[in-house]
Amino acid sequence: MNESSSWEWCRARSDYHFDSQRVDQQGDYMFPMGRFEGDWQAEIQEVLDQTHAVTWSTRKNYKGSPAVSPMLAQELYDLDQAGADPDLVLTDRCDYADSYPVFQRMIAYFGMENTRSQIHVQRTGQMFNMHIDKLYEYADDPRDVFRFVVMLADWQPGQFYCYGTYHYTHWQAGDFHWFDWQNVPHATANASASPRPTLQVTGRATAVTRQRVSSLPLDPVFV
Repeated sequence: MNESSSWEWCRARSDYHFDSQRVDQQGDYMFPMGRFEGDWQAEIQEVLDQTHAVTWSTRKNYKGSPAVSPMLAQELYDLDQAGADPDLVLTDRCDYADSYPVFQRMIAYFGMENTRSQIHVQRTGQMFNMHIDKLYEYADDPRDVFRFVVMLADWQPGQFYCYGTYHYTHWQAGDFHWFDWQNVPHATANASASPRPTLQVTGRATAVTRQRVSSLPLDPVFV
């Protein structure tokens, strides 16, 4: 294993198959749950003016903290090996999702502790290159950590999420899912002409969280 590489470090700890010819499906590593119903257009318009660009070097900064990834050197090594710009903009981000009542209700629905919530507004030309998450700071046991994604606007052609070899598209505003963050390589990109806003909620699972993910399919959740 190349210890200089974040990708290789994560791959060695993953149970993913890494077979590019194998076709993954929904439910293998990415798990649709349900849909929030409501109106958050005014909030999204406000958020669009409050985002800041995020790179691999700055993505651990949260609400003004100077935190950096403990494996930043390995992450930048992977970008260099791929011939990518080390200052590649992954997405624009707002760290204050929890200051908006409608998003507060979404966050609370998942019932987690030690929660961090962010709104990602991926703009045209931005991408989060293929990687495997390292969320070990949230709990002693990685199985206690969940990451949920809420799609805040309807899908537009040119926008996608990639989980392994499965490409997630055609979502509707309010759709939410979770994924096997520790194992599945994933990426996002926006080649459309519209910004793609999502709410990302990460934290330590409680009994409420586990009940949510085990009670599928869920009825619409009104926020």
